[in-house]
Parts: sequence; C-alpha cells; structure tokens
Amino acid sequence: AQEADKPQRTVLEVSAAKVPDPPLKYRLLPGYGDKKPGNAAVYYGKVTAEQMGSYGNRDYMKEICALQNLPVRERMKSADLDKYSQTPGYYMLRAGALCDSCDWQIPIRDQNAAAVLLPEVQQARMFQWFISLQAIAQIRDKNTDGAIETMQTGFALAHNVGKAPLLVNGLVAVASVGILREPLELLIEQPETPSLYWTLAWMPRPFVDIRSALEAESDLLLKNMPGFDQLESPATDAEFWNGQFKLAVQAIREAGSGMGKPQLPDAESMLGNAERLSEARNLLVDSGIAQADVDGLPVGKTLLLADRMEFVRESQKLACVASIPWWNLTDSQKESAAQETTGITSDLWLASGKILRAHVRTERSFNALQTIEGLRHFAATHDGRLPDSLDEMSETPAPIDPVSGKPFEYRKEGSTVFLDGPMLDDLQPFGYEIRFRK
Repeated sequence: AQEADKPQRTVLEVSAAKVPDPPLKYRLLPGYGDKKPGNAAVYYGKVTAEQMGSYGNRDYMKEICALQNLPVRERMKSADLDKYSQTPGYYMLRAGALCDSCDWQIPIRDQNAAAVLLPEVQQARMFQWFISLQAIAQIRDKNTDGAIETMQTGFALAHNVGKAPLLVNGLVAVASVGILREPLELLIEQPETPSLYWTLAWMPRPFVDIRSALEAESDLLLKNMPGFDQLESPATDAEFWNGQFKLAVQAIREAGSGMGKPQLPDAESMLGNAERLSEARNLLVDSGIAQADVDGLPVGKTLLLADRMEFVRESQKLACVASIPWWNLTDSQKESAAQETTGITSDLWLASGKILRAHVRTERSFNALQTIEGLRHFAATHDGRLPDSLDEMSETPAPIDPVSGKPFEYRKEGSTVFLDGPMLDDLQPFGYEIRFRK
C-alpha cells in the first residue's frame, strides 16, 4: 500500500546545459518571419490524398501502432525505427506548419453540428505518430536541428487542429501534444541539447484555447439538430412533438455512437417517464415560464425545451469555469466541470466533461519541462550545483504548476531532483525524477 501511494514519476537523465545564443535559436512553433500566406488546412487535406498507399494500408498502420506502443527509449533502439523514420507526405505537413492561418471550414452553423464528420481530425492524430517516430530517429542520429524542425511541424499541426471551434478538435490537439511530449523529453535528455527553457516559455499559453469551442457548442450544437430545430414551431399537436422528440433521440444516439457510453433508453419509455417529465416542467418553471403555460405544453416539446435549456446552461457554466485558472476554482466549480446533463443531451457531454482537465494537463506538462530546462541552465551557470529551492532560479524563473498556482514541489537529493504536483482530481499522480549526469 505504501508503494502504491508513491507518485509514479517520469524519470529523465539530463546534463547541465546553458540556453543557446540567441535564446530563441530553437522554437517549437514556426516564427513569424518563417510563415507565409496560406491556409494550412488545405495542405493537411492533401497528405492522405497523396499518400493513401501508406495511410490507407491497414497492415502498415498496425505495425506503426505496435511500435508507437513501446516505451520511447525502446522505440529509439528498435530495428524497425528506420522503416518509419520518414513521415509520408511530410513536405505537405511542413508546408501547412508554415502557413499563417488555418481555417478548417467546419459547417457547424449551417447543419446539425453533432453529425458533422471530422475525418481530418483523426488523420491528424495518425500524422503525429509518424512525426513522433521521425523525431525519435533524428534524436538517435544526434540531428538536433532536424528533430526540432520535425517536432515544430507536429506542434504546429496540434495547434492548428485546436483552432477549430469544436471540443473534439481540442481533445485531439491535447492528445497530439501528449504524443510529441515523449520525443521532446528524449531530446532534453541528450547531452548535446542546450537548455530549451526559452523555447518552452515562448509557447502560447494556453496552447489549446478551448473557450471558442465551448462558446460555439453551447450556441450551435443543438441549433440544427433534428427535433430541437423545430422548437420555435407554434404546433400544439402531441403526436407531432412526440415525433420530434424521437428524431432528437435518434440524432443524439448517432452522434454519441463510439463514445463508449451506454445508449439512451428508447424514446417511448422516456416519453412515458413521469419523473423526468416532472423534472423538466420544474426546470421550465424555474426559468420564468408560467406554470399554466408549462402544463399546457405537449410532453415531447416539454422534454426538448428542458433538455436544450439544461445543455446551454451547463455548457455556459463550463465556459465560465474555463475562463478562470484551475488553481483559483472552488471545489464546486471543479465538480461542475465533470458533471453531465441529466436528459438526452448527456451523450453529447463526454468531450465537454474531459476537455478542461485535459487542457490543464497540457499546460502542466509544458510548465514542468520548462522548470527542468531552467534547472539545467542553473546547473550549467553554477559549476554544476543544483539550487536548494526553485526561488534561486532568477535567470530562468520556475513557472507555476497550473493545478496548484504555485511552483512545483521541489526536493533535491544529491545530483537528483524531484518535481511533484497535486493530483488533478483524476487520481493520476504527477511528478518528475531528474537525474543529473556528473
């Protein structure tokens, strides 16, 4: 039990190293002067079109998945790495990274937003697997400049995916950062790598801005969905509204398929659920609608109105929570970021419930690595000595842990330091053990 309670830290073996001269010699996103006019989404769309032989080969993709599942150091030593060390269509991914804009033109204003297909989003995740392996091969070959460019291409793709106003895009962008974090940590471990403190400090914060996605989904997700799109109709026929409710249930079932959640009960049973009907009526009355008007509504319309009202309310509450630093939230606000709606829209809430914590984990990862790089610079400029506390790092100040609002917990034991942080309400310990080479 005592062993289980210990944080499962990520172990890195590093060397003291100063920041390069100039300090932004290396960047993980293209600089302003490197970019050119153009829409990155156009280039990303061409990758699989031109490389279908690779990305459409199921056996090939199974092999790369098996390699990607190995621990990162084993990946670097694998005899199979050279087979995947060149990303198919990399020149298109690079061209997209150097564009000064990215417009995915997702038609969420004009049609049922929950039914919009997003194949380009899943493709972006596949691209990151190849980009990660290419960077690992370059690190193995001590090609620091090449590895930085490759990871820059990957981080630009992740950043561009996260710009679309959908929470699914935000989750994929966050997952992409997780894929790229492993080669980045591997690069930091190499003795020839300078401190990337300012490289990491220069990354946009937040890296994935989820507020536009939360606003768009609260305003638009139900706007054109079958059933909900008729709520302004003056129709009073009960059968009409029962039919609209059934259409809404079917649309949400289709949108939520593959999310790993139990399917909604059948529409008939929900229409006959007296408890849910009572809850829906109370919700409408509490919103200011007269009791007599609520009692006169058909059952189907009552349920649809209440579901829409609850979804918009909870979506906007989550957007408000996202506008405040995690460490400054109350316990009830943190709980509201995890709860779901109670009606048929609960199947649409999966991404919403996860996105805020995933977003905080991404910021925490960048800040922890920036702290480590600050320590490497400190050691290089103090004859190999490590600071007794993070407060000593005046040239490369330690950023805060976005979970606690304070610098990471720091402890030194000889040539090893430990960075830890409190759990993010998901029971996943967080910490690094950094072993400095003599």
